[in-house]
Amino acid sequence: VMLRKDLEYFRGNHLKLLGDCLNYVTNKLSIEGGDDATTCDFGKWLGQVEIHNDVLKNVLNDIVSPHERFHQALGKIKQFKNSRMALGVYQFEMAPASEEIFQGFERLRQEAAKAEVLYQEMKNHALVEMVSRQQTMFGHLDNLITINHHQVDLARRTADTDAAWVKTVSIAGMAVGFI
Repeated sequence: VMLRKDLEYFRGNHLKLLGDCLNYVTNKLSIEGGDDATTCDFGKWLGQVEIHNDVLKNVLNDIVSPHERFHQALGKIKQFKNSRMALGVYQFEMAPASEEIFQGFERLRQEAAKAEVLYQEMKNHALVEMVSRQQTMFGHLDNLITINHHQVDLARRTADTDAAWVKTVSIAGMAVGFI
């Protein structure tokens, strides 16, 4: 769930930056930062995250290059005073790189959704199916305990009978011994 939230956040950041850049090119509105791939939230996250899933690792590796090109294109655009040249960089470098990034984000989102389904299935297995099996096992344990109580009760009764018989034989033996 967290990965999907992070991905939506990163996607939103890059969409905003894309829109801000277009406003910069067409309307000469100011734009701050954004030309360093390692300082955006996604770039920072990439530098810190530990991914153990090979599919996710491959997708992330596929995103690194277009992500760098995206931010480099913004740096180039900010250097141009000519809006036609800046628009060319936007159209032919930044926009295509953003498409690759967004496709990668979508692939990551799909993998995250698969992982969530697996997690829910595992959770269901642990909380529903295993509880049912556990209840069955507890029923068997109750049966074993009942059988054990019956065996203990039978052994106690047998011991009481044997003790009474030994007591009778002992008293008879003492009586014969006195005669």
